[in-house]
Amino acid sequence: SALTLAKGVTLLIGMTCTIFAYEMFLAPNRDNILGYTARTFNLALGPLGTMYIAGLFLPRVGQKAILIGTAMSLMTSTYTAWSVEINWMLGLSEQPTYELALELDKGPSIFLITPFAVVGGVFSAFVASFIFPNRKKEETREYLWKAICNRKTEHAG
Repeated sequence: SALTLAKGVTLLIGMTCTIFAYEMFLAPNRDNILGYTARTFNLALGPLGTMYIAGLFLPRVGQKAILIGTAMSLMTSTYTAWSVEINWMLGLSEQPTYELALELDKGPSIFLITPFAVVGGVFSAFVASFIFPNRKKEETREYLWKAICNRKTEHAG
């Protein structure tokens, strides 16, 4: 039922927030609360930008393709934001300890999280649109960028 789903989603979000808070407690030397906030907030901007750009500029992209693009965008933004930590956990870092990895390994800037995620997500949605081309061009043509720019605006008065 809907109540069971809501309880499950609430539990999942609570556990995720607790894991993030515990990670922040374990690694206080790398960043402060503002740095973590920027890294975490930018995780959502990439997928939102992907949906906006793909919906406005790519007429072939339907629901399945945009879900694939959004998922790829979320994975890209997560890896870009937390690449040092992920690389160390997967054993891809040359540093023997987590503290050394945080100190010596450098990841991309927080300002690159959103652009990397949007470009990766839009490209993934574009490629997926050839596999799942279910958007009807006739119904959506008036909402695309070219149609919006060519509309005649009515001026009052």
